[in-house]
Amino acid sequence: LTVIQGMAYLIRTDQDQWSETGTQKIKANSGILLQMINQMLGIAKIDEGAMTVNPVRRDVNKYIASVVELFESEALKRKIDLSFFSAENPFEMDFDTDKLMHIITNLISNALKFTSEGGSVNVSTSVTDNGNSFSIRVKDTGIGIEKEHLSHLFDRFYQVKSVSSSGGTGLGLAYVKEMVALLNGRISLESIPENYLKQPINS
Repeated sequence: LTVIQGMAYLIRTDQDQWSETGTQKIKANSGILLQMINQMLGIAKIDEGAMTVNPVRRDVNKYIASVVELFESEALKRKIDLSFFSAENPFEMDFDTDKLMHIITNLISNALKFTSEGGSVNVSTSVTDNGNSFSIRVKDTGIGIEKEHLSHLFDRFYQVKSVSSSGGTGLGLAYVKEMVALLNGRISLESIPENYLKQPINS
């Protein structure tokens, strides 16, 4: 909101200089604000038991591949290698498409945000326990997270000071964890600072 207000003021005072840059920043930050509001409303719904699960039977790997494709232009622009690999293709299962979309997009967005130019982000899936367990893993070559922060990373509003300047709110991963639990899944994270960051989901 501070950026939006600031840009609106600059456009009003000097439209010729700030019109293009200002409108771009207003659009970008209004999108961030909308995402944050949706996450807060989603968490509130989960707390109140008002969020329902609406599963459909589909090829989950095909669906995940389509979600990963949404980030290809962003990865290309930032010169990051984005890939998807599935050991079982196709694989049909019952899942909530909307909630899985939120989970995957949040994890990929985080991975891209903290991965430098020339790095890579890999999304992969696997099936274990005779087809009864489906796992999704998002792995990147980003900056990583220090060990002391790992146990708190899924807490609401928790932010790592060294990366808080990236514009995060500390809600994204908390929201992901809540939705994974709603789907009777499990989420965990492993990290080696300055080497790689892994965010696997088991459901």
